Amino acid sequence: MKTSNLTARARLAERKRRGAFTVEFAVVSSIFFVVLLACFEFSRIFFARHTIEQASYEAARLGIIQGNTVSEVEQRATKLMAAAGIKPLSVSVSPVTFNELTEEVSVTIVCNVAENSWIPSRFFLNPTITATTTLDHENKSYLLIDDTDDEVGDNDHEPIDI
Repeated sequence: MKTSNLTARARLAERKRRGAFTVEFAVVSSIFFVVLLACFEFSRIFFARHTIEQASYEAARLGIIQGNTVSEVEQRATKLMAAAGIKPLSVSVSPVTFNELTEEVSVTIVCNVAENSWIPSRFFLNPTITATTTLDHENKSYLLIDDTDDEVGDNDHEPIDI
């Protein structure tokens, strides 16, 4: 008789705890999912930052090669950003034209965090991400003026550090 009385009490206590599990799960799961969503959001922003840094570098590499134009450099940066699903706010290339005296090529990409976020974000203080890459133009090594003539040096000169 004592064992049946004990099992009846255990069953009664178990019935009373059923609702407690549901309440505990609701509290803990809401906190867990908020933290999980924040992790996804931070990962997305870090992915966007890496993507625009890589795109600015790749576009600047294209710009330092003789024969390429500013529009080709801008298209390259935009295409790389689109391939990763990142929407750039602006892509700017300096100088505005390339010629034989171009010494450096700079590519700056600016992205808005809100446009590249999956949820409305309040985690970030700076609403934009900016990446700038500056590379020496391919012909910069040969800009030394030869003493014997007044022309810009040619490919027979050794590259110089400026």
